Amino acid sequence: MSEVLRRAKTAGPGKAAVGRWRSADREAGAPIDPSGTMPNGTPFATPAEFRAALLTEPWRSSYVTTVIEKLMTFGIGRGLQYYDAAAVREIMREAESSDFRWSSIIGGIVKSAPFQMRKLPDAEIVNAQN
Repeated sequence: MSEVLRRAKTAGPGKAAVGRWRSADREAGAPIDPSGTMPNGTPFATPAEFRAALLTEPWRSSYVTTVIEKLMTFGIGRGLQYYDAAAVREIMREAESSDFRWSSIIGGIVKSAPFQMRKLPDAEIVNAQN
């Protein structure tokens, strides 16, 4: 499968394969309806409304925790362990005060003990690979 097709399939409704908003499917010539309903009946019609719906309970804590865990896994270069849970909770508490802005989440991860104490590859190993 080509990269463009793969991206198009994973872009989601209303999103172009390169991340631009689109209101019509050019191939089908039909308008795209990005609206939907959350399992509890909360409707949404725009990305802003979807974000607002995700950031209300019962999904808020699960959604934000998952985002933090995924970003942290990438940032520290390993899977999270039970001892990382306190750092995730602290990042969540601090990010809540700024309405879960990306900058507060990423800043919290960078300031966290797991990120600060991650093990970097030995210089000799890196040089030998190059």
